[in-house]
Amino acid sequence: MSGETPSGDLPGNSPWGGPSQRGLKMRKRHDQGADLFRAALLGMEEPEQLRHALLELSRTYNPVTNATLLAPEVRHQILEHAGRGNFSEVRGLIETALSEYLRSGQPPAPPADSLDS
Repeated sequence: MSGETPSGDLPGNSPWGGPSQRGLKMRKRHDQGADLFRAALLGMEEPEQLRHALLELSRTYNPVTNATLLAPEVRHQILEHAGRGNFSEVRGLIETALSEYLRSGQPPAPPADSLDS
């Protein structure tokens, strides 16, 4: 008698019947970097919240760019503008850094020469 089931189907987790479905389900990873940027945006008018979010952003490593999520220079600019109450400039700097971070996770666009062919 063989290891097949009476209907002729092999079990799904056997080496001959295909992969197990338990470990192959794709899960979308939670992006903590984007959450840190959102926390900075939400805490713009709260100095302690903003300072904490910016500190975490400047500590968190981005392996794609081989740098931190937020450059120290940008962090200092944001804190200077926040100290002056210039929150529109703060928002602009944070949103620019967030868009650069999100763009860094995308595959590069093909060169313009290959599009013409």
